[in-house]
Amino acid sequence: MIESVDEISGRYDGYLVDQWGVLHDGENVFPKALSALSRLKAAGKRVIILSNSGRSGRENMQSMQEMGISPDLYERVLSAGDDALDALIGERDAAYRGWGRRIWLFARDRDRPDLLDHGYELAATIAEADFLFVQSMPALPAPPPTWIDQLREARNHSLPLICANPDLTRVKGAGEVVAAPGMLAELYSEMGGQSHYHGKPWPRIYRTALKLLGLPSHRVLAIGDSLVHDMRGARGAGIDSLFVVNGVHRERIDLSRPDTLHAELGSYPQDRPEAVIPNFA
Repeated sequence: MIESVDEISGRYDGYLVDQWGVLHDGENVFPKALSALSRLKAAGKRVIILSNSGRSGRENMQSMQEMGISPDLYERVLSAGDDALDALIGERDAAYRGWGRRIWLFARDRDRPDLLDHGYELAATIAEADFLFVQSMPALPAPPPTWIDQLREARNHSLPLICANPDLTRVKGAGEVVAAPGMLAELYSEMGGQSHYHGKPWPRIYRTALKLLGLPSHRVLAIGDSLVHDMRGARGAGIDSLFVVNGVHRERIDLSRPDTLHAELGSYPQDRPEAVIPNFA
């Protein structure tokens, strides 16, 4: 357990920092996190914001700037949405070759995938779609019932699904934990559908991040609030990790009772971090 990243910062030159639950709650910036980014910048550390957001890094950068997180404090935002886009139109992953270009989109009303700027189009009906694309989800306790009905129809047509945000839950405002797009993809798999994921903990996004940093993995620290996504992904990439307790796991951990922290970590024995911190500070 540490109280400040300063305690271990000498071991690392690069940082992969999660967004929701670490830097902000979707509405407000955590003041200590802002100071931490400033100190890392002043110390000459390299920082990439590694986010499971289905929106592009560019859109996330703008949103964070509006909340008060200056782009000067990090090098770039690399999102799960960026990873999915690159797989489909950049390196064109072999798994997606031969797929059509008509998509059925699951997203909040304000979100529009960059795929539509690269020859893809929205299908008028599920029957006419080539695949499902999950980008974002309204801030609700569970996926909307109409979306679940659409998943059932898509399964009847054997459509594959691409999830550009694998988070199962996320923090919203005053500590509320709500459903995230990964929950929709998981439901589709339970229905017997085929789901493909981008972002953490899958290795592709870590390969890109390490290439951008140009640093050996043992000199990089991943900071996040999800044992399943941030800690598991970092371990798979050979990267040390720092677990921020007061994020998506907060409802099951009371730091005044160490046994609750031990129990939560014990539930994910393969995803244990190198260090634990109450908040990014």
